[in-house]
Formats: sequence, C-alpha cells, structure tokens
Amino acid sequence: MACGTAWLLAACSSYGPSAQFYYPIDELTEGLVYAYEGTGEQAFPPHFWYYRSVIGRDSTTLAATYYDAALEPRQFTNERIVSSGALRRDLRLYAPTDSNSQQVVATVLEPAVFSFEAPDPDRLLVSAVQWQETSFGESPISSLTAKPPVYTVTHNRRYLRDTLVEVLGERRTAQVWQVRELIEQDSAGILALEARITEVYADGLGLTHRRRVHSDGTVEAYRLVARLPMDSLVARAAE
Repeated sequence: MACGTAWLLAACSSYGPSAQFYYPIDELTEGLVYAYEGTGEQAFPPHFWYYRSVIGRDSTTLAATYYDAALEPRQFTNERIVSSGALRRDLRLYAPTDSNSQQVVATVLEPAVFSFEAPDPDRLLVSAVQWQETSFGESPISSLTAKPPVYTVTHNRRYLRDTLVEVLGERRTAQVWQVRELIEQDSAGILALEARITEVYADGLGLTHRRRVHSDGTVEAYRLVARLPMDSLVARAAE
C-alpha cells in the first residue's frame, strides 16, 4: 500500500503485513468503482461497488455503496480502518419501492471484516449484522398481525493460503480466504441457510474473485473486470 505525505506514511507503517491485500485506501480518496461480472455456467448479472476512503489524522474510514445490474443502490456500509484490520461500523440496506427506496439500518453485532495481521489459518474473524424487515406487502391487516421478520447474517472468515491470480490483465500475489455464511430468519421459528464462500484478495486491489456455494448446491461466482471513476457509472446509468 503506497503512502503519500509523511504523516500518512507513519499511519500506513502501523498497519499489519496483510494490509496490502485489502483495498488501497490511499488510492480511493477520490472514489473508484469496482465492476464485477459473473463467471461459470450460470449467468449471474453484473454488479458494482463504489469505494471511497476518508483519511484523517485520527481515523481512517472506507465507505462503500453496492449497485445492482440496474445501477440501483442496494447497500451502503462503512468500515473503520485500524492497524489490525477493517472493522464494520455501519450497514444500511435499500429496497426499491414505487416512489422511492426504503432504507433499513442494520445493527452491527460483530465488526471484524478483514485482518491486516500476519496470516494465520487458526484465526477466525467474525462479522455479523442483524436487521428487522419493515415491509409486509399491501395488506394493512397483515402489518398489524404479522411479526416483522428479523434477519441475522454471520460471516466466519478464515485465511486459507497465498496464491497468484490473473486480474485486470496482470498477475498479482493474493490471499485466499474461506468464509462460512449463515443467514437466519426468525419470523416462524428459526430458518437458517448456510453457504460456503471463497474470496481472493489481490495485492494492491482488494477483492478480485468471489465464489459462493449455496445450501442447494447453486454456485454463484464473480470476478473483478474493471476499476473506473464514478462518472463512468453515472454515464452508463444515463444510457
């Protein structure tokens, strides 16, 4: 991770050795879009993440907005970047409605998203969020009688190995992480869905490949295909 000013250099030097595999915080102060496309036999639609970092003398934050294939914002999150890694501070989910989008604010139960410390397969990072759904369809009666479902999503993330990866026309060193994802919903008892995820984080880029195997055997895989300024995404939406 390259650093600019002297005080920023001092801040970067306090990060652990795996920081270079996370998103390049110092390159994202003006914001940058990461474009992902589906890979494999099943055609999953593309999606986009817009990352922007705010670097201060006392704190560093990475904010990210997720856009679906229709370029509708569906998720916003921000993370606090500290010497040991990335910690989730906030998560907001957006669902489209007839007139506008509906926002749901999640509660962060466990914050650990990524570790900057020396790779350790025995170290388990836990990130977990919880939110209550606020929409129950068009019936006013159901909104009075039905219990709003509560969702809990837990990611148990573990470093697996080092590797080399081909991305954006070049080869980079990378880290492979395994993730156990558990989605629980408690509206009618506890309904739990589990998925197994493999993530690849490349040196100087961040997440470049993600493969999720759902509980029903469905495989959902994506790869990073471009990094571009926000203006390019706005122009695409205008088309």
